[in-house]
Amino acid sequence: MFGYVKACKPEMKVKHYEAYKGVYCSVCRTLGKRYGLAARLTLSYDFTFLAIIRMSIGSCVPDFEQKRCPFNPAKKCNFCRNGSDALNYTADIAMLMVWYKIIDDIADSGFFRKLLLLMIKPIFGRYYRKAKKYQPEINELISSMMQKQSELERAKTANLDEAADPTAVALGEIFCYNCKDEAQSKVLRRMGYCLGRWVYITDALDDMDKDREKGNYNPVILSGKSKEDVIKTLNLTESEIANAYELLEVRHFKSVIENVIYEGLHAEVNRIHNI
Repeated sequence: MFGYVKACKPEMKVKHYEAYKGVYCSVCRTLGKRYGLAARLTLSYDFTFLAIIRMSIGSCVPDFEQKRCPFNPAKKCNFCRNGSDALNYTADIAMLMVWYKIIDDIADSGFFRKLLLLMIKPIFGRYYRKAKKYQPEINELISSMMQKQSELERAKTANLDEAADPTAVALGEIFCYNCKDEAQSKVLRRMGYCLGRWVYITDALDDMDKDREKGNYNPVILSGKSKEDVIKTLNLTESEIANAYELLEVRHFKSVIENVIYEGLHAEVNRIHNI
């Protein structure tokens, strides 16, 4: 995940934003406890949203307490007392995805960035091996997705739907993994699929100018579509995410999730379009 799935703070009530930040800080703390200090540096709002979705359908009511921030002891943050299953799962997914992102970036980066990635690779290699033990099935899924993505990139696929499919499929399975309710599982898979598609196309749109300058693969450029046409595609995908969400039996964080889906995604596309 790339950092695009986030809330629109101006449209949130203070109490909802505090809950959102509480999950964000809880994911950070879990990354540190479960893996190590460097793992905290990979924290993003995308992983926060995954944790919120997993916690939102659980029977356990989220409860927060204030503790001192590990990075800034003078500051107190809200942390979840419960929800450890969702937080641990999110931390595992984060480490798996970060590892494959490092491997992919090493192959595509210039000398200095590649040197930096090679320096941190052993650290995240340890985290990856641990996460792989916790989530072997998800690891296989992400590995297969990355392989298919690489094949599409080597073939210089210009079709946006085809290019986005591996990421979309992987996120769909990550969202619904181990969900015991069959109906809810189908909804989560669809929601995750559409969100994965949205993230991939949004990232390609955001990178258009950089990729054109460097001659990197970018399906938005190869498709020949204008930015306006791509944004229409993203708007339709946002509608599909919302349609799937409406079928989800949400017990917690309803206002937070709706802010992300109905306000946050659209705000990110507008931000990219107006850069």
